[in-house]
Amino acid sequence: MNKKLTASLLCVILEDLARSKSIITYADLARSAKVAGPCFIHKTCTALELIMEQDVARNRPLLAAIVISKTRNKLPAPGFFRQLTKLGVYCGPEQGKEAAIFHACELKKVWEFYCD
Repeated sequence: MNKKLTASLLCVILEDLARSKSIITYADLARSAKVAGPCFIHKTCTALELIMEQDVARNRPLLAAIVISKTRNKLPAPGFFRQLTKLGVYCGPEQGKEAAIFHACELKKVWEFYCD
């Protein structure tokens, strides 16, 4: 499955989750989207980066905020914050209080956008 197709499939899943104000781990998202093969989490993250680019370009809340790491206290992986820094949306640490506040605000925006 190519990156654009994977991103499209992930968007459908993430939008459904957003409407129910839910979150999901990277591994569970990959399984739900049936992303297969070696490096399935990496493939999922690469597609999420494309979704982030699209959301920023469209001035929409970041659907990728719904996806969290099971080992980072309900925060997204560091790559989420690195990608946002690259896109000029965030300039802060990848963990800690500032990252948690940014993530919580973005998650709220996503839920409000997709629930209305």
